Amino acid sequence: MLAASASHPTQISTQGRELRIIGDLRGTKIDLRETEGIRYAIIGEELRKAGLEPKSDVEWVLDRIFAYHDNPAHVEAMRDGKVDCTASNPPFSSDLEKMGCTLLLSTEKLFPRGRPERVIAATTLFAEQNRDDLKRFMKAILRAFWFERNPDNYEYLVDMEKRLRPASPS
Repeated sequence: MLAASASHPTQISTQGRELRIIGDLRGTKIDLRETEGIRYAIIGEELRKAGLEPKSDVEWVLDRIFAYHDNPAHVEAMRDGKVDCTASNPPFSSDLEKMGCTLLLSTEKLFPRGRPERVIAATTLFAEQNRDDLKRFMKAILRAFWFERNPDNYEYLVDMEKRLRPASPS
């Protein structure tokens, strides 16, 4: 293994007095960027632990506004009733709290030491034969990671995604 990165904390919140525990989510609408992604895996596992079937007991609302937890659109989706449950990160998780939403799940509590999200692996032979290329690749990956994490680059990244998405294979 050449590198791994840990996740950043995510909070899963709901609105409504009757939604206090994961088991209360039967029949609700949960936001999601994509099916079978990491957020689906985490929430799905917690639903299963509570005796619910992720594919049939909840409605997954798929929309690209739920791709980034630092986009205020997910707060509006909760406020407007488009979803009953959303994933969020600061500063918007505190906005949800002010709206009276209940914190159901925190990845910080589920994974106190972080959760591996990205792993880059190579065989020893490949690493030995491609040392300089691997070094350049790792530097580029780290630079891209820190560029993406910088809030000042958010609008640029949203614009880039809009431009590149039509060119991506489905």
